[in-house]
Amino acid sequence: MIKGSGNTSNKAKSTFKIAVDTQQFEDELKKLRQEVAELKMEKEDLFEDNMQFKSILDNVHDVVFLLSPLGYIQYVSPNVEHLYSYKPEDLVGKHLKTTTPITEVPRALSVMARVLMGKVVTNFNINQIDKFGNIIPMEINTSPVKKGKKIIAIQGIM
Repeated sequence: MIKGSGNTSNKAKSTFKIAVDTQQFEDELKKLRQEVAELKMEKEDLFEDNMQFKSILDNVHDVVFLLSPLGYIQYVSPNVEHLYSYKPEDLVGKHLKTTTPITEVPRALSVMARVLMGKVVTNFNINQIDKFGNIIPMEINTSPVKKGKKIIAIQGIM
């Protein structure tokens, strides 16, 4: 302890205490800066991974899709425009009946039920209709999307 007369002693204590607190602050700030730098790198890596994944989906010759458990289209790859003459944004939010002939809807719903029970369905042949009403025969492979143990969506390729 620094001793002095009157207020000098208190000033010396205060100055020393501030210096210690400043060092702790600087150490914590250094750690936080390092964590922020690491998070930025992780974010950049995720962005690059996302862009690579998007590039694959944008350029695949098949149609990749994601359906809600009720059969609403949540995602459809851009190639849908080539095969169906629909833009992806015209289909997202629409029910699968938009591209499924009415006579095929029961079969499509049956497959959905199997997938929602956890089954993977491969080589399922079904007719679809394009924007102009033309019939397009398709083969679909589909599987459940899980979050934990819960099935939250249906993904597939056709």
